[in-house]
Amino acid sequence: MATEYANSFSIATESGYKTRETAKSSALSSATNSLASLTIDADTHVIENKTIIAGVVVVDSFDTAASGTITISSAADIKAQIKATATIVGTAALAGEDGTNFILVNADSSTVTLHTDPTKNFGDTSSDGGDHVWELNTGGSFSSDGIRKATQALWIACKAAIDAGELDMTISPTTVDTIADGSSVNFTLTQTTTGTAGNTAITLVTGVTASGETAFTGGVDAGTHTIALTATDTTVITATADVSATTSSDTVSPTFAIDTGSNDNTAANLTTCLNANSRLTATRVDNVVTVNQVIGGTGGNTTITITDPDSVGMTKADFTGGGGPDLVLQTSHNNTDWVTSTILSSEIAGTVDIYKFLPDLSRVYAPYFRLLLNSGGVNIGTSGTAKFFFAYQ
Repeated sequence: MATEYANSFSIATESGYKTRETAKSSALSSATNSLASLTIDADTHVIENKTIIAGVVVVDSFDTAASGTITISSAADIKAQIKATATIVGTAALAGEDGTNFILVNADSSTVTLHTDPTKNFGDTSSDGGDHVWELNTGGSFSSDGIRKATQALWIACKAAIDAGELDMTISPTTVDTIADGSSVNFTLTQTTTGTAGNTAITLVTGVTASGETAFTGGVDAGTHTIALTATDTTVITATADVSATTSSDTVSPTFAIDTGSNDNTAANLTTCLNANSRLTATRVDNVVTVNQVIGGTGGNTTITITDPDSVGMTKADFTGGGGPDLVLQTSHNNTDWVTSTILSSEIAGTVDIYKFLPDLSRVYAPYFRLLLNSGGVNIGTSGTAKFFFAYQ
């Protein structure tokens, strides 16, 4: 013979398992009548001359998912993949003697030499011996206006080398006329190649030390600042800081844009890229991102690894709280005092699948026994279905 008992539960209800002898009025539940710490039991008596050969419990959706946090403590210290830049500052050295060489180095280590020629007219970028000409006809004055003209001439020579494909860089401002007289006599070159390879030298060969043209700086390699999260199914998702791109697709290699002036905006971008992954959900309050595992269970209690090699820009709290109820076999000599004699399972997972447990009850000789789900009263969520099945021979 066989007998079967099953109930479904929700957050707003409580119900009891009917045992072979009686119909219980309620399951043992928390004060809120939810499944937060519900203990479910099924009792049966040993039948004379009958052997209980199997007890099966089927549990669905009784898991809790682990949760962790990432705090953006200083977005300005989180380095994304960045291109190196150099600001060319107008000085008297730029309007110096004939034969001045100005040497720029691309990220691939190739060099381009620009040099002065006082005989050339303004704007003449013709090549002379393989080098681009940096016209020096500034009116014979090292005044601020002469420096401006020399700086504009150098801008024109750089732009010509860029357009010719010799300089792998961009230039700002984009027009020479915006290089004004006075304190703003300068322009900026930016390496096209991202990363530390663009942190190259600039050489001004005149015998004069000129400030502001010493090197390209600020280039940062890809992957320097990352956040690695391990999902319940052991998949590793690595989010990488980026200068501008935030991923919105399901990928294990997302990027999040750094807003160096706002921790909250940076956290919002991180939330977007993590929430797009099907294994995680992410929410944000100010600069704190809370990440939850989609699949429940203790397998989600994983470490969050932050690679933050410079000044600390991010902190984290690892995933915790993932788990599920236990399943134990208890025996009693009087149907009142119960002893846990066998641990059948330390966790019952089932967010996706249904799990069956087949304890061997053939050697249970106590007058009373029961199967007990969630003897520890852990938080097991708010819904699910449990089924107890006993077979006798």
